[in-house]
Amino acid sequence: VRTSFTEINGMPYGISDMLGKGEHVGMFDLVVPSFREGNECLFGMFGRTHATRSANRLNKFLHENFAATFSEQLEELKSDQPDHIPNALRHTFLLPNKQLHEHLSTNGSAAAATNSGRKGSHVSMFEDRGQAQGEIKSGASAIVVYFVDRTMYVANVGDSLAVVGRNGSATLLSTRHDPWDRQ
Repeated sequence: VRTSFTEINGMPYGISDMLGKGEHVGMFDLVVPSFREGNECLFGMFGRTHATRSANRLNKFLHENFAATFSEQLEELKSDQPDHIPNALRHTFLLPNKQLHEHLSTNGSAAAATNSGRKGSHVSMFEDRGQAQGEIKSGASAIVVYFVDRTMYVANVGDSLAVVGRNGSATLLSTRHDPWDRQ
C-alpha cells in the first residue's frame, strides 16, 4: 500500500495497489502530472492479473518506454490532423511491441547460434531460446488515459479496461482488445 497524489491538474484521483499471491509484481502504474505542457497529464496501468516473469518483463518494458515514445509520436504526427492523438496512441503501443520483438529475436538468435555452434537463422532463432521464447509468446495488458485540459483520450491493449465515475455512476470508456477483431 502506498500513498499517491490526490489531485492532478484539478482532477482528483487515486491508485489502489494489491499484493497478489504470486511472486511477481502484477501491475506497474504510470502518472505524469505535467506530461509535456501544464495542461496535459498521462496515466497508465501496465500488467496482468496473473503475473509471470516473462509477462512482467514485457509490461515493465512498455511502462518504462510509453511516455517517451508517446511524446515522440505526438511530435512526429501533424497536430492539424483530426486523428493525430488517437494515431499517436496506436503507434505508441505498436512501436515498443516491434522494438521488443526485434530485441528478443536478435538476442535469441545470437544465443541459439552461440549455444549450438551454428549460424543463427530466422528458423533457429525460435528454437532453443529458453526465456526469450516465452517472452515472445507472452502478452501484455495496458490502459492509458491522456488528458489535454478536460479532454480525455483512452487507449488499451489486452484485457485492461477504463471506467470513469461521474455522480455516483460508472461508465466504461474502453473495450477489451481482441487481436482477432479487426476493429
